Amino acid sequence: MRTVHRLTMTGLLLVLGTALPLAAQDVPEQQDVVAQLRGKGALTDEDMTALRNWVGQRVRMVSTGSRADAGLAAKDLRESYKGTPAYQQAYVTVCTEVIGAAYKQAKRDAAARLIAVLNTLKALPTYPMLIEALGDQRVPVRAAAAVGLRNLRPKLASTGGNAFTETIAALRDAGKREESHAALQLIYSALDYSGSSPDPKASGTALLELLEARGAQYGARNVKAEGADCVGLQLAGRLAGQLDDGERRRLAITAARMLHYGVTRYTGELYKIDDKTSSPVQVALRNRIELFIRAAEELLSKLTEPPRAEDFQTVTAEMQDREQKEKSTYMKIAMNEWATVLRERFQLDLQIDVTPEETAPEEP
Repeated sequence: MRTVHRLTMTGLLLVLGTALPLAAQDVPEQQDVVAQLRGKGALTDEDMTALRNWVGQRVRMVSTGSRADAGLAAKDLRESYKGTPAYQQAYVTVCTEVIGAAYKQAKRDAAARLIAVLNTLKALPTYPMLIEALGDQRVPVRAAAAVGLRNLRPKLASTGGNAFTETIAALRDAGKREESHAALQLIYSALDYSGSSPDPKASGTALLELLEARGAQYGARNVKAEGADCVGLQLAGRLAGQLDDGERRRLAITAARMLHYGVTRYTGELYKIDDKTSSPVQVALRNRIELFIRAAEELLSKLTEPPRAEDFQTVTAEMQDREQKEKSTYMKIAMNEWATVLRERFQLDLQIDVTPEETAPEEP
């Protein structure tokens, strides 16, 4: 199997500003402000005003400065969190307030960098603003917000309560409307509380509801972020034990519909794509759908007894093992073996038409 889509994820994270160059010239110096405040056991109103001015200056530089100046300002913001508990609390409060107002007015990449700066603090009070940023119209901003909520998983898990429930509900709803492949994968990653959820039932149900909404898109053949759900399907395999029998049935039906879509899509045209002669975009799409098919079938096999005919191979095995010219025929046949089981178990009609020319030859 291929993993070209991971390059897309890496590229997007770089856009978010995980590695910014330093400026040749200094941001206007007020470093003594932080140096004077970070050792205090309590901050006065005057201290808060000074800190707000210091943070605001650097946020403006990230928003409007040259790439070099913005990089140095972001570095200042990231590295100035160290201090007493009182200072850290004040610093998070000020950064959340100032960045929360500034990112909405900033240009796309600058806005994403501001959210990325906030993410490095890994501070629980930032979660409401990150939830808000999940609804931004700009993909890098939404992706940065998902990264931030992923970074907060340990603290959200240990805190529980409203912070946790509000976060997983926001991620579920954001995933339902997400149209970016990379951003949706990050949302699924932020939902991964396997082994650490303070409310396993809630986190498992949120993932199920997101996958069901995505499954409806596949069923209607009107899919955004096609194939990105491989991450969610893999996570569902780890969380399936947290669901009751009715929910596991719903999850199996969703996996079946996604598998059917993947096989139909792949056997229609994608299996013909060649690494040497096809465009990189086509190759990347084929690779994503291959991963999607494998994840959907693995989850379906975990939730539902697969066909046991002696000559049956899984859809994934046929996709991997057959010569290019044979893939379409044998993948359809394997899907139809599944369809027989799914019709009996769930009353689903997921049969795929196989023409006489595609009938598998008798094995010698």
